[in-house]
Amino acid sequence: MRRVVAAGVALFLLSSVAFADEQTDRLARVGKLWGTVRYLHPYLAYKEIDWDAALVTALPRVREARTPEEYRAAVQGMLDALGDPVTRVADPPPPPGEQPAAAQPVALSRKLDGGVLVIELAKYLKTASPRAARGAIAALHEEIAKASALVVDLRAGKLAGAEAFYAGYFLEQLGDALVNRPSRAPSQRYLMH
Repeated sequence: MRRVVAAGVALFLLSSVAFADEQTDRLARVGKLWGTVRYLHPYLAYKEIDWDAALVTALPRVREARTPEEYRAAVQGMLDALGDPVTRVADPPPPPGEQPAAAQPVALSRKLDGGVLVIELAKYLKTASPRAARGAIAALHEEIAKASALVVDLRAGKLAGAEAFYAGYFLEQLGDALVNRPSRAPSQRYLMH
């Protein structure tokens, strides 16, 4: 009986340590996210947003989160303080066994609330077939025409050689769809060391 109780206590302590490590990791990730948004998000340059209060409000929920869904909700609650429909917690990628088949059409965009369309350069660069990529760009023209707002996410990491060429080609192919109506230049924010 003593051996069973000792084993139970040891298992409880190990699970507590594992949970504490996961909790510490989550708090560290939220801190990094807070800092990145604090210095790089354009809304904080010109809008009255109490970003410090958003972090302070989110920390107890992050600390108490027991599941990934609760953690994501806590982080999204912090991001909601920005009032930016594009700054959101992304859905986790599907497990490797559930990846879409290669025969399915390539999706270079995703829709957010309010008809906001996000086009992602990184998805284009990962497209295996040039034919599929051309078809996806053609489909984007139709989606852009229906969108209430558009975000072109150019984050793709370091580009070299052919990737840099294809990135330029991607923007060239989208060019006429991006300027067929009045637009204003995007907000810019820099971090210099």
